[in-house]
Amino acid sequence: MLSKNVIQKCKWLMIALFTTMPHTLLAQTRECRPLAMETVSKISKPLVLYTDIQSGPTLGGEDNHGIYLSIFGKHSGRANAIGHQTKVLIGDHFVAAYRYFGPFRGRSDIQQITVQVGRLDGATQGTPLPVIVDVAGARSNTNITFTPNRGTIYFVDNVRGNDSTAAAGDITRPYRYIQTQTPKQGGVWPHVLPGDFIVMRGTGKPWQDTGFDGYFVRFQKSGTAPRGRAGTGPITLMGYPGEDVFIDETYAVSPRGAIAGINGPHGITVHRAASDAVATTRSSDDPSVCEENHHLLCSQ
Repeated sequence: MLSKNVIQKCKWLMIALFTTMPHTLLAQTRECRPLAMETVSKISKPLVLYTDIQSGPTLGGEDNHGIYLSIFGKHSGRANAIGHQTKVLIGDHFVAAYRYFGPFRGRSDIQQITVQVGRLDGATQGTPLPVIVDVAGARSNTNITFTPNRGTIYFVDNVRGNDSTAAAGDITRPYRYIQTQTPKQGGVWPHVLPGDFIVMRGTGKPWQDTGFDGYFVRFQKSGTAPRGRAGTGPITLMGYPGEDVFIDETYAVSPRGAIAGINGPHGITVHRAASDAVATTRSSDDPSVCEENHHLLCSQ
């Protein structure tokens, strides 16, 4: 049985990547609200602890099913029952597709379900909806939410991508670069607006590109709180479900690290999307950045 104390102390930190620059790359944080004691006490009832993102588009991307959402929790049933005995709802709406169900790579005692949210039957954009795991009719807590928010999904592939033929939202026509040294050279970054997602493919080749000021990526724009309108919401980098994405800092021209950030609680989000992760070599001397954050794989 999970103790009330454990639940109350739960805190989710998606990523806080600290650089030696004057700026800090911050991602959204969410304090886990205390659950009702009946939820805590019934060990067989599904328990949603946190999700990897808090908002995103419900259209576009792979099969036009919207953004990938990973749900982390316990008592979610068996992997072979996903979509049948175990289902995921956002509000009263079933999600469109299931991409992964199994143990969370960061913690073996936590289960992970990765879905594509889908249209959500026309749910109101900008309105938070509870994320619910249903196992044979038993439903989880409802205090973790997802906000439908307009945005564009871009795919980037450092093996098969081509900036000249790339198309927004098309997984079969990915960009090659996230960012280049100047906007005229290409890359997806000049097209990215608040609320947009960059999905990086993990094809086995380390990402060793050079963007602005010698960094792999230097964020010169920031996101906002999601308000349901185009041009609002965090700017998000995520790995494609089931693939490892490794950003190799040793090839960055800047001695300060691979990523330079921008201030603000809704600025840039960098995280994993499914069973595998966006990984980067350490961009801070503080080891707790790696040790306390299971969404980031660090190379020593």
